[in-house]
Amino acid sequence: MEKVETKQSNQRVVWVDWCRAFAICCVLLCHTTERVYWLNLPGFGEYPLIRQVFSLTMFTIGRLGVPVFFMISGYLLLDRAYDYERSKRFYRNNLLGLVLTTEIWIVIYNLFNVYFYGYNLDFEVLIRNMLFVKNTEMTHMWYMPVIIGLYMFIPFAANALQHTDGRILRKIIAFAFIWLFIIPEINVILYAEQEEALSALIDLSYSGGCYGVYIATGYFWKKGYFDKIPTFVFPIAFLVCFPVTVWVQLFSFQKGVGYGLWYNNATLFIAAFSIFAFMARQRSIKDISAIRVLAFCSFGLYLIHNPVNMMLSQYFNIESCTLRLAIIFTLTLVISWVGVYILSRSKRIGRILFFMK
Repeated sequence: MEKVETKQSNQRVVWVDWCRAFAICCVLLCHTTERVYWLNLPGFGEYPLIRQVFSLTMFTIGRLGVPVFFMISGYLLLDRAYDYERSKRFYRNNLLGLVLTTEIWIVIYNLFNVYFYGYNLDFEVLIRNMLFVKNTEMTHMWYMPVIIGLYMFIPFAANALQHTDGRILRKIIAFAFIWLFIIPEINVILYAEQEEALSALIDLSYSGGCYGVYIATGYFWKKGYFDKIPTFVFPIAFLVCFPVTVWVQLFSFQKGVGYGLWYNNATLFIAAFSIFAFMARQRSIKDISAIRVLAFCSFGLYLIHNPVNMMLSQYFNIESCTLRLAIIFTLTLVISWVGVYILSRSKRIGRILFFMK
C-alpha cells in the first residue's frame, strides 16, 4: 500500500509489482474457495478425498496472499529513519488516508448488507464499526484494523530496527518464531490427536504478533539478512512446506477437528516467504503492463472484491465445484479490476476510495 521505492523516482520495482499481483489473486482465490466449498465440519467430511485435497490446496494458495502483502509493507516502509518531519508526513499521508478509506468502506459495506441481505440500517452498529469496537459483516475487513494498528507504530519500529544489531535481531526473531508459529502448528496436531495442547506463555504482542514478524521479514530481506541463502533453496522450501500445510489441515479434518488455516502457521509462513524471496531474486523479470496495473489496483481490489464475490456466489449455482470456482474467481477478478480501474481514473476518487497515490 506504500508507494514503491526505486533508485529512479520514475521507475517501479518490477518484482514488487509481481508480488502484489500474485498476492491479490491469492486473496480472491481464498474467499472464492470459502464460498464454493464447505471448509468446516460436518460438510467437509462428506467430500471424497480428491475434493478435500483440491479444496484445501486452493484455500492454502489463497492464504499465501496476505503474508506477501505484509512482507511488501515491511520491505518498503521500514528501511528508513523517521525523524519528526518524516513521521509527521507518514502519519498524514499514510495512516490518516488509510483510516479515511477504511471508514468510507465500512459505510459502503453496511449499505451493501442492507441491499444484499435485507438488513435494517443500524446506526449504532455502524458507529461501532467505524470506531473499530465491533467487527463488520465483511470477513476480509479483519485486515484493516490490523494494518492500521501496525502503521501506528511503523516509525518507532523502523527506528528501533535500524539501531539494533542484526545478530541480535536474528536471535530474537528465531525465538519469537517458535512461540508465534511453530507451537500453534504443533497444537493443530495435538488437538486432532486429542492430546493436551502446548501453551505459549511468553507475551509477544508487543512485537505485533505474527503480523509483526511478517512485516519485519520484509525489512530483513531488504537489509540482506538472507543473502547467503542460494536461490534454489526457496522453491525447495516451498515444495516441502506447502504440502505439509495442506496435510495438517487434512489430518485435522479427518480426525474430526475442524481447523481454519491462519497466518500463525509455521509452514505457511515459510511457503509465503519462499515465494516472496524467489520473486525478489528474479533480475530478468519482465515489466508487463497488465501486472503493473493489477499491482497498482491491488488494494482497491481487496476492498471491492468481497461484495462482488458474494453476489456472484449467490447467482452461479453450478453443479461442478471446480468449474464454479474457476468462473466466480475469474469474474470477481475481472469485474473488481474493471471497477477499480474506471473509478480510479479520477485521481481524487482513487486516492480517497482506494488509497491510491
